[in-house]
Amino acid sequence: MKFFRRLKKSLFPSEQKKTIRRWRKDGGDEKFRYTYNLTPDSIVMDVGGFEGEWAEKIFKRYGSQIHVFEPVASFYKMIEKNTEGNDSITVYDFGLGGTGRKEKISVDENASSIYKSDGAHEEITITDIIGWLNQHQVTKVDLIKINIEGGEFELLEKLIENNALSLFRNIQVQFHRFAPNADARMSAIHQLLRKTHRTTYSYPYIWENWERIESPQKNHK
Repeated sequence: MKFFRRLKKSLFPSEQKKTIRRWRKDGGDEKFRYTYNLTPDSIVMDVGGFEGEWAEKIFKRYGSQIHVFEPVASFYKMIEKNTEGNDSITVYDFGLGGTGRKEKISVDENASSIYKSDGAHEEITITDIIGWLNQHQVTKVDLIKINIEGGEFELLEKLIENNALSLFRNIQVQFHRFAPNADARMSAIHQLLRKTHRTTYSYPYIWENWERIESPQKNHK
């Protein structure tokens, strides 16, 4: 709900309100964000874990192996406490991005972002996603959820740069309009995603999912 309240204050209130209404009418979170073909053997990445609700719901439904990335200390500790004793959920106290570095983040519950200057700040660690995938020898991910308040652009651009999109069977992402050059960058990412994935649902700047094309049609002579 807080996400939707923030959108009403955005630069595009009329457009976003229509998209929100369509999202809710069509079934919203419960219909789309938790419904996947997953098993206990599936690998899931939750980039931007916040309080861990999404990861916990995915685990309850499918029992999958879940990696949660949350760089804000208080949120990380909350997820770690709530998942204590669950060997299927691993929590990391850093975020994933295009480069490894330290950043200052504006802490504002699920709106915490390195692209905002208001509110309280804390220093966080960002880890290069390609470096993490290589270090952990990850060769396939059944589902990655990306909700990192503007950081989704650099993360997806890094995956594209390294021809790594095909590692992911499903990419669930929330884009954010306040990030630099958001419209143009999102359009470019979409264009490149279409080479390997197709959309299963799309609600611009709300949520969208891209599913890998397993058997592209061959060209007929």
